[in-house]
Amino acid sequence: MSIPEATIQNILSSSDIVEVIEGYVRLTKSGRNFKARCPFHNEKTPSFMVNPEKQIFHCFGCNIGGNAIGFIMKMEGLTYPEAIRKLAKKCNIEINETYSKTNDKLSEERDAIYKILNDAGLFFQKHLAENAVIKNYLKKRGLTDETIEKFQIGYAPKSSKTLLSAAVKKGYSKDLLYKSGVISNEKDFFINRVMFPIFDITGRIVAFGGRVLDDATEATEGSPRGRSPVGAIVPKYLNSPETAVYSKSRVLYGLNFAGKSIRENNSAVILEGYVDVIMCHQYGITNTVATLGTAFTPQHSSLLKRYTDNITIAYDPDTAGRSSAIRSCEVLLNDDLYVKIAQLPDGKDSDEILISDGADKLKNIFSNSKSYIDFFIDEKSDSFDVKTIEGKRGLIKLAIPVISKIPNAVVKSEYIKALSERLAVREEIIKEELSRLKTEIKRYGSDSKQQMPPAENKINIEERNIISVLAGDIKLMDYIPEDLQIEFNSGEIKNFFETLRMLRKKGRDSITSAELVEIAGSDVISKILTAGDFKPSDPEKFVKSFADAVSIRMERKKLDKIKVSDMEKFVEISRKMKGSKKEHGTDTE
Repeated sequence: MSIPEATIQNILSSSDIVEVIEGYVRLTKSGRNFKARCPFHNEKTPSFMVNPEKQIFHCFGCNIGGNAIGFIMKMEGLTYPEAIRKLAKKCNIEINETYSKTNDKLSEERDAIYKILNDAGLFFQKHLAENAVIKNYLKKRGLTDETIEKFQIGYAPKSSKTLLSAAVKKGYSKDLLYKSGVISNEKDFFINRVMFPIFDITGRIVAFGGRVLDDATEATEGSPRGRSPVGAIVPKYLNSPETAVYSKSRVLYGLNFAGKSIRENNSAVILEGYVDVIMCHQYGITNTVATLGTAFTPQHSSLLKRYTDNITIAYDPDTAGRSSAIRSCEVLLNDDLYVKIAQLPDGKDSDEILISDGADKLKNIFSNSKSYIDFFIDEKSDSFDVKTIEGKRGLIKLAIPVISKIPNAVVKSEYIKALSERLAVREEIIKEELSRLKTEIKRYGSDSKQQMPPAENKINIEERNIISVLAGDIKLMDYIPEDLQIEFNSGEIKNFFETLRMLRKKGRDSITSAELVEIAGSDVISKILTAGDFKPSDPEKFVKSFADAVSIRMERKKLDKIKVSDMEKFVEISRKMKGSKKEHGTDTE
């Protein structure tokens, strides 16, 4: 299927790029533009600019730019049609797509999977609504009707083929049902479980998590992948397998609900499970998210960095939870985020604290979280006697590799100071150990540095200025003769100029910067249009002068190629050049 060009332009003209980008990144006013730290690469000084007048963005650090559609594509990893559909939904614009022989099969399959997952979510919600026993079970767990509705919680029936039968009856192929992760081995993937849809940041269902009703045993007719025969112990939680639309290392549960609150509070709290997140949101602690049965990854860190620099980790207080908290901190610190670790009371999860003591108690625990280095020392003190030389040496040896990777000099300095004070070891000694580690890394190698996008081709300032002016008023193309062949240094500038010429030839009197960026598909062009810093007092005169100068250069080149025997042609061209100078007053000396 394809989306009509007129519809795309209607979507672009109806959307506000500032509003779109603020849904992902914190923007601050900077003159007539807005700025932020780029969400596409790590940087300390904001170089990501958004121009509300032209409805385009550009990062002057990594040279990525575009319009609202391009931003959504890059930010969410969506295909071009998917990004258009998402923006259209935001603008309440209906898309009537036309069929094409060149359909993107992968995109069609992803769309089908999203539809299956959405229908599966409705299926689970329907079965919960019809089951008073399960509804009562959830209420006993402290969940309100409003929370159940908000998070679209459902129930997977006991019968092992209920969803499979309903889906096939609706016309879905078994192949797509397998690829969606809702069936396995000719049976439903989830059986007799409370179901929690897992959403991406746009609010689409990308997977499910299922919780057993009894932590010990579940007698069922069957089980996914044959893991749980009747009466056997089954996993307390079971998540969907990874699919074309779901990767657990790239999704944080609840971020679609928490994003706005995280930005407003300038902090995020990472919890261990989706029930913890749901209960926190129910009690008004809405800047909470959770990982999904996987270790915290750099991709998770990048997601959170779009919203805040301040992270609190509040995993379960058992040994596994504390170890996971330390590992997660190391990933976050390496991404230049400020991290603290909350200490939950032994034997209590966050949802249990909420039910027994209320939201203020849990908020107080989060507020009194420890810095990573203090938590690390407390944890490792059980393994090392820090009163002895051997103990101090061992603990420092564990801490140094983490501290060395912290990019923020202030945080690194504070951690060195804290380690020094806690272990009664001079800061100079710790710094020496850091230097020694740095020397070893240089000698034996280290992780490859992040690859930045290649620098753009050098663009002549004259070319940059003429493109900026012509893009601002396409009618000025009329002053550039059709037969004038301009030799641009940059291939992208040349292509863009020809695009402007073609649009004007078709009768376009005006065109927005957002539409131009969409047509050009060039980060170089978005950079020029975002900057928009060249504005001649008389644009018409500027364009005419440019055309004359190019024409004269072309004639000079022709003269250079003419042999002495071609005297008549030489004289003819010379006269043309003199006439051009007299007519326009162009000084070429």
